[in-house]
Amino acid sequence: MKHVLTDCTLSCLDGYDAAPSTLRTLLLLLAKLPLQAIEMSILVYEKIQRFAPFPLDRKYFLRVENLQEIKKYPGFDGYLLLDKAIKTERDSFVELNLHGWRARSGIGPELAYRRLCGCGDLMGIDAKLCFEELLEKQPELELMPGNSLGMATALAVEFCLLGGRHAATTFAGIGSHACTEEVLLALYLKGNMGNLQNLAQLQQIRGVFEQITGEQISTQKPVLGKHIFAVEAGIHVDGILKDPRLYEPYPPRFVGLERNFVMGKHSGRQAILAKLQEMGLEFPAKQVSELLVKVQQKSIEKQASLSDEEFFVLVKEAML
Repeated sequence: MKHVLTDCTLSCLDGYDAAPSTLRTLLLLLAKLPLQAIEMSILVYEKIQRFAPFPLDRKYFLRVENLQEIKKYPGFDGYLLLDKAIKTERDSFVELNLHGWRARSGIGPELAYRRLCGCGDLMGIDAKLCFEELLEKQPELELMPGNSLGMATALAVEFCLLGGRHAATTFAGIGSHACTEEVLLALYLKGNMGNLQNLAQLQQIRGVFEQITGEQISTQKPVLGKHIFAVEAGIHVDGILKDPRLYEPYPPRFVGLERNFVMGKHSGRQAILAKLQEMGLEFPAKQVSELLVKVQQKSIEKQASLSDEEFFVLVKEAML
C-alpha cells in the first residue's frame, strides 16, 4: 500500500519571526522528501507567495478558519478547516480537507477526506482496535495524532501499518505532533516507502528549522541528532566493525550523518584502534594498551567522554 504523508510544519511556524526567504528554503527542502502534500498557514503563505510557483510535484494545502478564506486564497489543492459540528472523544477533533471552491456547480467546496487530530492517549491494543474500526468506516481518513503522552510518532506509524493511507506530521514534531522524519524512516524500514534512496536532506532541513525556531535540536534526537551514531563501549565498537547491522538499523549516511567512535571509560582496545584509523593517526601497536589506560583515566577524571581534541593530545603525549 502506498502511504501518503502531509507535512504540516509550515502551519506551525506563525509564532516565529522567520524571513520569507528562509521559509521558502524550508519549503523547497521539505518538497524533496517523499511526501504527498505540504500544508501551510495563511501567515506563512502571505510571506512566501511571491516565490510561487512552488515545486510542481507536490500538493499544497492551506489551513483556513472559514469558507470565505477559501475564496480569498484560491489555487490550493486542499483547505484544512476545523469541523465544529463533529463531537469527538479522547481530547480529539476533526478537520475537513476541502477541495477548491466549485463555483460552476454552485455547491461550494467539496470534501476530500476527514482528518482526525489528537487521540494522543491511545496506545497498544486500544490503538489497534480504534484504528481498525475507524478505517473500516472511513478508509480515506487521515490521522494527525497528538503527542500528549509522547506516542504521536508510534501512533502515526501504527495507523499506516494497519491500512491507513493518510497521515499528517511535522518536522521534529513541532506543535506536539508526530515527527515527519521518524514516520518516513519507520515506514521505509518496514518496506512501505518503495525504492527510497536516502533522507540525507534531513540535516539541511534541521539547520534551517533551527534557524527559524532559534532552538537547537537535541544531539540525541532520533534520526536527526548529531550524536546518535556516536559509539563508546568497546563491545559495541567491535560489533559495529564486524557488522554495522548489529547496532544500526540503517546506515548513518542514509539520514545525512556519520558514525563516530567516542573515547571514554568504557572504550576498549578495538575502539582505540578504530579511533586512530578514523582520525588518520599512526600509532605504535605495542603502546595501544598504555594509551587505553590514559583514555579511561582522563574520562573518569572528566566524568564524560573525550573530545577528538583531547584524544589527540593523549596520543601525542603517549608518543613522546
